[in-house]
Amino acid sequence: MQYVFDKHPDHEEALNARVRIGHIHIRRGEDGQAESIYHDILSKYAQDPRLPQAIFLMAEGYWEKSFKEPRPDRQMTETAKQSLQKALAKWEGMITQFPDAPRAAQAHNLIGDCCYRLGQYEKAIEYYQKTADNFPDYENAWHAQSRIAKVYKFMMMDGIMPEREAEAAMKVVYEKLIANFPYCPIAGSARKWIARYAVENEGGQK
Repeated sequence: MQYVFDKHPDHEEALNARVRIGHIHIRRGEDGQAESIYHDILSKYAQDPRLPQAIFLMAEGYWEKSFKEPRPDRQMTETAKQSLQKALAKWEGMITQFPDAPRAAQAHNLIGDCCYRLGQYEKAIEYYQKTADNFPDYENAWHAQSRIAKVYKFMMMDGIMPEREAEAAMKVVYEKLIANFPYCPIAGSARKWIARYAVENEGGQK
């Protein structure tokens, strides 16, 4: 990969080669070297239409690393959190600079995932909702909508939101899911949840 970049810097694969080299540094724990490469890419390819994809892949390197960290007692390590924060920052930079990039919807969804894993629940909800509302044709838009309900559930379990308030918010989320994505894989489960909620909280009225 380094040979491709060194000998043929203008070749169409040179950019991808540089990104992959950055990934290797990330896997080795050499984030400083990776960031040096990425800053060089941002400068050298500033006008290149492939730059949004390259930034997406830069973030993906950190995202993947966060899953490879050992999890003693099922707790996320500080290194994993730092990797998530770097992925989050790069995806946010990408959608800010290139809001109409081909993978903008996926970036929004992954920002939501990063925030969810970092415990930034309100920001996670914000980005999941943006994914569902702004990119309804995205293949995982329905999943982003459903994740909002899961975030509310965790907020309830963590004592951040009262149970009644969290469940009322989940009801709104599921109703929106059914309205906008009536044939998604979990639409049936969402309808059953709403029916149970009605029995338990509304005297059986739907």
